[in-house]
Amino acid sequence: MPKTLPTENRAATRTGSITSNSSSAHALKTEFALDLLRETGDVDPALVIQACNLVGATQLLNAPLDHGDRAVKKLLLDKPQTYISILNVICRLADSGLRYDKHRRLLDQQQRQSS
Repeated sequence: MPKTLPTENRAATRTGSITSNSSSAHALKTEFALDLLRETGDVDPALVIQACNLVGATQLLNAPLDHGDRAVKKLLLDKPQTYISILNVICRLADSGLRYDKHRRLLDQQQRQSS
């Protein structure tokens, strides 16, 4: 059975291979985050949702920082459908939070009723 590297070593290995390509850097960060979750085991779902929302919001806000306002404006002018995609991501982030809140309320209500 192959030995797995400790988390720190895997992170160093991955970050060493990051290119200037922003999407591959994001993919590596996501993969690293998933590895951490797997190693942690018992994780609070609220923290996972909060982390996912933070990652999504950060990626949206990094586009103008990484590429500049003009590049984002050009992208939106050249491909107006991108605006709809951005709005869709924002709506999905909000929806996942709302669904989690609803789920928590239902669980709390069931626990109160069973007590």
